[in-house]
Amino acid sequence: MAVERVDCANALPGVSRVRDDIEWFKLYSVSKGALQKDVLAVVEPMSATAEDWYTRTAQGTASKTYCELKKSIMQQQAARAAGAVLGRW
Repeated sequence: MAVERVDCANALPGVSRVRDDIEWFKLYSVSKGALQKDVLAVVEPMSATAEDWYTRTAQGTASKTYCELKKSIMQQQAARAAGAVLGRW
């Protein structure tokens, strides 16, 4: 996932990519309908985290420590989402 490649010294491009990837996956899941409700339940918190991370980074109010914490949280959330999606098969 793109979150692995976020460089907290220059975070905006990486955070933007993470936010865009999550938004794409969320829209894809919504388009699949009712079968994806469990996936959406996992993706929604990721979307909120990414949006907050992006907003603070774009405003210039995110410190390097904040970036590293958000990156760690996103890595954990991504691992849970992958388990939920891959656990189906």
